[in-house]
Amino acid sequence: MILQHPYWLIVSTLLLAWAFIYRSAGVRSAWHKVMSPGVLGLLTKQLPSNSFVNKFLLAAAIVAAALSSPSTRNPQSDAFQHTDGWFLLADLSRSMTVNDVLPTRLAAMRSALTELSKASGAKATALIIYTSDAFMVVPPSFDKQQLAETAALLEYGAIKNDGSNLTRAISLAVSSIAQSGMTQARVFVLSDTGGITNNAIAAAKYLATQGHRLDLIMFGNPLAKLDTSQQLDMTLAQQLADAGAGRMIQANSLGAVNYSALSLGDDNKLIENAAQRAIHWKNQSHWLLLLLLPLFPGIYRDYNAS
Repeated sequence: MILQHPYWLIVSTLLLAWAFIYRSAGVRSAWHKVMSPGVLGLLTKQLPSNSFVNKFLLAAAIVAAALSSPSTRNPQSDAFQHTDGWFLLADLSRSMTVNDVLPTRLAAMRSALTELSKASGAKATALIIYTSDAFMVVPPSFDKQQLAETAALLEYGAIKNDGSNLTRAISLAVSSIAQSGMTQARVFVLSDTGGITNNAIAAAKYLATQGHRLDLIMFGNPLAKLDTSQQLDMTLAQQLADAGAGRMIQANSLGAVNYSALSLGDDNKLIENAAQRAIHWKNQSHWLLLLLLPLFPGIYRDYNAS
């Protein structure tokens, strides 16, 4: 069970404490300060309240607890896995042919694409390649064999013009997510940090505000003596991952990637929007509101007494 709006529990606790401190004492008038409850009851033909708790505040505490939205996992949520999806963004620019990662950055990236396609499980997975422009080469599909075969064929020169337009690739992923009706998606950028600009960071931030997540998998050796255009920019890489509400990881010198930091098997920790919560979680607030029923007679009596 989770609480979708846990801060309401603070309000509920305060109201509950106030309900016991501010006890109902029957008729609230100036007379009750100078007359005993029994005499006052005879004169007003009303009985003093023996309640040890203020029922109005107790009812308010229950309502506040219900507003915290206690929810349990929807047993039918597995039937909606097509609402989740992964988008793999593969950088095919010239700098990916550098061999500071064995055998090359590009070869290591191809292996990572295959591993990610296997790890995606029952989620629809798409492949986008980019240089100066971006293209969807495998649309969101459950056919992981097709994605793996396409990934194995990726080479520098697949797109005629060189470059590294990561902004265009992220924008294509965003539009594809919207068109496919996914309520929650993960975007994986596989690159050597080329193309990370302010615009790309802004696009990653927009992606996160829509309830999705962007992770960065880097290929290259930051200590290698290379041309400026081929060197890794760790600062920009971290900024991109932070903007996308994700993580940044790096392949080792042999091209192997440790995916544990990405929590690939636990997508419940992603940023969830209202539509996603409605699918995966079943609100149980109505059971708390049933506790109000026994309080109604006492609230009605105290109201008439006042």
